Amino acid sequence: MTDPHAEQPNTHRLIKCEDCQASPDSGDIRTLAIGTGGTIETWHTRECPAYTIQQILGEASAQEVKERQARAKAAFSAAHRRLRDAAPLPADAAAAPFAAALLELV
Repeated sequence: MTDPHAEQPNTHRLIKCEDCQASPDSGDIRTLAIGTGGTIETWHTRECPAYTIQQILGEASAQEVKERQARAKAAFSAAHRRLRDAAPLPADAAAAPFAAALLELV
């Protein structure tokens, strides 16, 4: 089996920040973006407004993911509780083994 990405060239682009104009020689902070076209490297100074915005957006995005995971965990727990508390099947019911297996999975 061949790698589907083997024929795509791995490109690396160095982009000068439009706000602080930092380069590898003058910048303090390097950011990397990785995508299907390769990597993009950008350098910033510590006072760069574009870098500050990237930090704020990254932290906000991470917080959103944590909140979404917490909501999903709560919803799953509530759904599992409702499933478990649903009218129990008699032990001799044909679906009883299936219901027991389902409860073990979730």
